Amino acid sequence: MLSVFEGFPPPAEESSTVAENRAAYLASDIPGTHYLAYEKARDFLSTPRAFVILRIEMQKDDGLEIRSSADPFAPSEFNASAKTTPSDGQNLPELESTGWFTIDSPGSPRCFLFKSKKQAIMFSCHEIQLEQTLYHCETAQAALVQYFQTHIA
Repeated sequence: MLSVFEGFPPPAEESSTVAENRAAYLASDIPGTHYLAYEKARDFLSTPRAFVILRIEMQKDDGLEIRSSADPFAPSEFNASAKTTPSDGQNLPELESTGWFTIDSPGSPRCFLFKSKKQAIMFSCHEIQLEQTLYHCETAQAALVQYFQTHIA
């Protein structure tokens, strides 16, 4: 079952270009540490653009699937999973809204779906943490670069 997860800020609804509204994802091997950056929704256009940086800790039984289509449950265009993906064996409905969702599955790890207008990222992980919110970056990729320049030696 799919349910809304409100633990992280929702993604921005629209942006002027496709590239600006895509999340940036830096992956290591599974198991390993992964990072996700995305533009969060703004209450007012006068507020500066803000990008959320998440750190995702994956273990050998975790999975990852990145889809560039708006429908996260369409046949996969790209699959970078380890042994399983969060959607294995599940008959999930088409999803219209954007945001963070959890996919109920028995036991650990937790399964998450991040969905923006332009892409979807499904993953299972043992730990996910909001690292930082960065302001005034032009893209999610630029936000990741800025984060690594100041936090990773």
